[in-house]
Amino acid sequence: MRIVTWNVNSLKARLPRVTEWIDEVRPEVLCLQETKMADEAFPALDFEALGYTGAHFGQGRWNGVAIISRVGLDDVVANFAPGIEPDTEARIITATCGGVRVSSVYVPNGRAVDDPHYFFFRTSRLVCRKENAWPSSPETARANPPCCGPSAGRSLQTADAWCFRPEFATAT
Repeated sequence: MRIVTWNVNSLKARLPRVTEWIDEVRPEVLCLQETKMADEAFPALDFEALGYTGAHFGQGRWNGVAIISRVGLDDVVANFAPGIEPDTEARIITATCGGVRVSSVYVPNGRAVDDPHYFFFRTSRLVCRKENAWPSSPETARANPPCCGPSAGRSLQTADAWCFRPEFATAT
């Protein structure tokens, strides 16, 4: 299964590029960050026309995350998992796609370590651990990585903290 992630920095502005890319590449799952739109503005019909189902968690002109899948979209959780205090900003959405638990996470980069946004990064890793049965060791992670779609200025190929397999990444 090919799972890709893209910080679109405004889905409204980039919708033609996103749909063209989806039509050409046909990933099974696409995680979007920084959609910058409210849920009611999410262009679900555009994705459905391409054979995909989408789930979106947005708040208007800031933040926003989505998961778009052509292998099913079940058990959607917007925000943190139950039992974790919700964040006031739309930065994480999780769903099961083709039997794989996937999280799309938007974490702003370039902040000081003591900045509240850095806390979100650490907390989202905990959510991924809870939602995706995070591996207990690097060896286990390499053999069976979870799928968390980060947007934290990290390369998919080198994001060991997120445990991506290189085959999940595609060059665009």
